[in-house]
Amino acid sequence: MGNLIARNGRLLSDGNPAGWIYSETVADGATSDPVKIKPNGKGIYAISVGIIPETGSGKVQFSLDSESDIDGGSADWFDWSAGEVTGGTSATFTSAISALRCISISGNVKFKILI
Repeated sequence: MGNLIARNGRLLSDGNPAGWIYSETVADGATSDPVKIKPNGKGIYAISVGIIPETGSGKVQFSLDSESDIDGGSADWFDWSAGEVTGGTSATFTSAISALRCISISGNVKFKILI
């Protein structure tokens, strides 16, 4: 599991803390565990996600399925709009998603999320 750091103590209602940062390095050929995005009870918030392939390439996927489907391994996953990338790439999700994950196609890939 990656590192979770709250930049301030303010919590969104029932969700991830405001200023929440997730960071992990995904090993060559691996897929990260899903990072669940909890609803904040106040509507949609912006979620910034980025990857930096150290060598090789990677991509990000998101799910719209329930937490139980994600936990049970039956969730559907969609590639982000950038597809497979070989250099540092980021995107902002401004609509509801339930989870993110990173796939290393080859080489180690840094995976970061900021809410």
